[in-house]
Amino acid sequence: MGQASGQRVLLANAEGTLWNGSAVVVLTGGEGSRDAAALPGRLNWRLRPGWQRASPEGALGPAMVIHLEHSCCLRRPLRAVAQREHGGTVLRIDELDWQGPVALLRGWGTPWNTLGFEGGLRLKGRDIQWKPRQPGDVAFVGNIVLDAESVSSRISTVRPLGSYRMVLDSREREGLQLALSTREGAALQLSGQGQIVGGQLRFEGSARAAPERREALGNVLNLIGNRNGPVALRILR
Repeated sequence: MGQASGQRVLLANAEGTLWNGSAVVVLTGGEGSRDAAALPGRLNWRLRPGWQRASPEGALGPAMVIHLEHSCCLRRPLRAVAQREHGGTVLRIDELDWQGPVALLRGWGTPWNTLGFEGGLRLKGRDIQWKPRQPGDVAFVGNIVLDAESVSSRISTVRPLGSYRMVLDSREREGLQLALSTREGAALQLSGQGQIVGGQLRFEGSARAAPERREALGNVLNLIGNRNGPVALRILR
């Protein structure tokens, strides 16, 4: 998991075996980072070989069935199937329903640790797949919705800042599309569009404060805005 996530998601204090085990999930800022945040409780896994259909009309084939449970964050047990297909391994997830505190993002380092966000996160998706596209390149297929509810920041007296939604959507032979939006009535308004094509991320977004909140949100706007590179954010005043 560490290698696949660029050392940003790690399994620590693992116990048991490959077939039945558990570990603590830790979020970090990547290789060399000193920032880290551990999810409460332990992630439990169970692996079983079996036979599955690659598609409803496909033939049965050997597969590895993975069951995950995490009392803190998985609202229901997660079932995934790994199966060889077209020269590579395809990973399928029937349903994903995860929740956790926004504070976990502090483990990813700057600017999350400085902003000190609080609130709730919920990640939902159905019929999600990771498919090999070419050596060293894996394509995501499916739709995932990430909701951040009643978000606040320790550097701002405005509470809450608002609630936000990020939608990740991808179809066969297309790049991953990202769309950020703000729920109505938020003091801090965020929006943006982006995509990942060929493993390269490009996201352009904007942040603005409601007129009566501009002065109070000055510190937050300065920290999240004016960034370049693959993630470009603009402050609208």
